[in-house]
Amino acid sequence: MTLTLTTLTALTLLSGPARADAGAAEVDTCLRLVGEEKLPEGLRPVSRQNHSIATGAEEVYAVTLFAGNSYTFATCTAAAITDVDLALYDQSGKLVIAATETDRQPGLVHKPSMTGTHYLVVSNVAGPDGSVGFVQLYE
Repeated sequence: MTLTLTTLTALTLLSGPARADAGAAEVDTCLRLVGEEKLPEGLRPVSRQNHSIATGAEEVYAVTLFAGNSYTFATCTAAAITDVDLALYDQSGKLVIAATETDRQPGLVHKPSMTGTHYLVVSNVAGPDGSVGFVQLYE
């Protein structure tokens, strides 16, 4: 699948500000643990996001990745969410890597060959509407 830049721009603009829900505190705690307290050796946090995503919906995040760095995207979800997908697209909208297996907290690792804006698509595939967050780490 290839996303067009127009689609990516529109989706990014629609993402808007973070919205809280009943699972937001749980996700924030998980993100703090993954991105700060239980950080694997050599990894440093870049950013952390937490949004409420409706079932069947997705959020798109523009992330700047630098050539030569290895990036890890780790997710945390509200307990009731049973399946989340992650997909990373390059600046031209081409799919780079995806985690689409049934998993409530998938992750991705990518080492770009070129510096540029990429787009991380986080999808709430199954479970109720709820908080889904990710932390971006680099090494």
